Amino acid sequence: MVSTLQKLFTVDYDPALECGSLIWNNHVFSTEFRVVLEYFIEFIADRPLKRALWDTRKLVVISQTDQEWFVEIILPVLIAKGYRYGAIIVRNDNSDDLVNEVIVDSVSQYGVETRYFNNQEEAKEWLHKTL
Repeated sequence: MVSTLQKLFTVDYDPALECGSLIWNNHVFSTEFRVVLEYFIEFIADRPLKRALWDTRKLVVISQTDQEWFVEIILPVLIAKGYRYGAIIVRNDNSDDLVNEVIVDSVSQYGVETRYFNNQEEAKEWLHKTL
């Protein structure tokens, strides 16, 4: 199933930064959202994860149920792996600020520092500064 979904996302890992990245290449629905995030967790399973780059520019609104699922299922795994810095790339029109609000609020309760950016270059520059 993941192979048919890979056109929807790209994952990568930078060992020097201990940083996983998830780039959404298209909008997704609930099931796809969950499958992609579960794939990301499998992808980083044997790797330390202090930082993450989330490119959400192509995502549409994430349902309240899916945001809660992220907080209850995915976030504890990320925190257990040492997740401390998150760079979120958003559209320039700020239309997705609310998309991330529930997730970012929950992440910050764990002491994860999160910043918003409009492009990958700025996000990666900030992640390097957290070394």
